[in-house]
Amino acid sequence: MVHIAKLKKGKAAGLDGIVNEHILYGGDCLAVHICLLFNAMTRHSFVPIEFCNGIIIPLLKCKHGDASQLDMYRGITLSPVLSKLFESVLLDRFGLFLTSSDLQFGFKKNLGCSCALFAFNETVRYFMNSNSRAFEAFLDISKAFDKVLHNGLFKKLLDRNVPVRLVLLLKYWYGHLQCAVRWNNALGNWFSIFSGVHQGGVLSPVLFSVYIDDLITDLKLSRYGANIGNIFAGCLLYTYIHTYIHTYIHTYIHTYIHKGNLYTANNTEIRVIIVVY
Repeated sequence: MVHIAKLKKGKAAGLDGIVNEHILYGGDCLAVHICLLFNAMTRHSFVPIEFCNGIIIPLLKCKHGDASQLDMYRGITLSPVLSKLFESVLLDRFGLFLTSSDLQFGFKKNLGCSCALFAFNETVRYFMNSNSRAFEAFLDISKAFDKVLHNGLFKKLLDRNVPVRLVLLLKYWYGHLQCAVRWNNALGNWFSIFSGVHQGGVLSPVLFSVYIDDLITDLKLSRYGANIGNIFAGCLLYTYIHTYIHTYIHTYIHTYIHKGNLYTANNTEIRVIIVVY
């Protein structure tokens, strides 16, 4: 009932036509049946085929852009409401196994771009006040959600001692993913998804964070990068959502380059790596 109460009204329906209001006003009897269904699915590591289907809606990024260019569109995926509700339950039940480094600022409650920017700013300031140079490297891995290797993700989950039944459930789920593009009222042909996390899924950002978390661990163990006392701050990961944040970082960098305090050069020691996804 807790997860049902968190459902937001006015959201679009999936292919099955079910909206959040159907569940919100379905009463206790419906909630009991949903609970029994979710328990059975978790126990048997199985999801209905409808959970594997998604409808991609292309949206124009800029109204003043060239609508004939493919790069001017971003796709959002409509998934069944029950699928998202089930993912919320899974996240609540297995969330302790899916934690990530504190240096990841994306898709976390009360964290975001501004927090990553503050950490970056203070790290650079620390080395500047110590009369030391600060070298930075920026890595943009946009569209990275679509490039996650499924078997690699499952192995990382097993390495974390995630319960096998959850890994098997995700393996079945991801092994049957299909999408179709809807343009106006026309629905295209269905095609299978062989890589990437489930677009539009509640678990997807968390699974991606788990997938990429080894980058921070490996850099920390390599002893390269910025260390402030015993705190490693050599790799910051955040989600690039707001353009002004991206612009601010570049303005910040160019300002200190002109002052001679900040260095961005190839073939030199890198203190801080900024990863944007």
